[in-house]
Amino acid sequence: DDPETSDLVREALKRHAIAPHRVCVEVTESVVMADSASTRHSLECFKHLGLRVAIDDFGTGYSSLAYLHSLPVTTVKVDRTFVERLGTADDSMPVVKAVIEMSHALGLRVVAEGVSNEQLATIVSTLGCDSAQGYFWSRPMPAHEFAGWWREANFRAAALSSAL
Repeated sequence: DDPETSDLVREALKRHAIAPHRVCVEVTESVVMADSASTRHSLECFKHLGLRVAIDDFGTGYSSLAYLHSLPVTTVKVDRTFVERLGTADDSMPVVKAVIEMSHALGLRVVAEGVSNEQLATIVSTLGCDSAQGYFWSRPMPAHEFAGWWREANFRAAALSSAL
């Protein structure tokens, strides 16, 4: 909500020679729905810069389809509270499916949060999520550990591809 946010981001991109399309700014649904002028200005600036913008925790607040349609966002992240219940007695399948279909109809990418096992990964893929994140792949880790984890993950993927 700070009116200087877009200027700080623009300066950081320039200082570190980062291509804007490689950056995704996540904003929680509650912040977006507060509809402050400075937040909307920052989102518009991010779009103009070429950044991707994701609405995080989608579905936990008071989402409005009309409002979602008018926002300069590229991605909707389905909140983990819905994803974690997929395939259970308290199944949230209709909600997740509706969010995916609605988002795709608006030209938005969809990320499922909180994917903790293979069953959930399969379900969100089948429902049409563009990508997913969660403990199924890895728990959060310090940056200094990431490089080794990434090399190992790529090594495993390459080995699996050659075996097929």
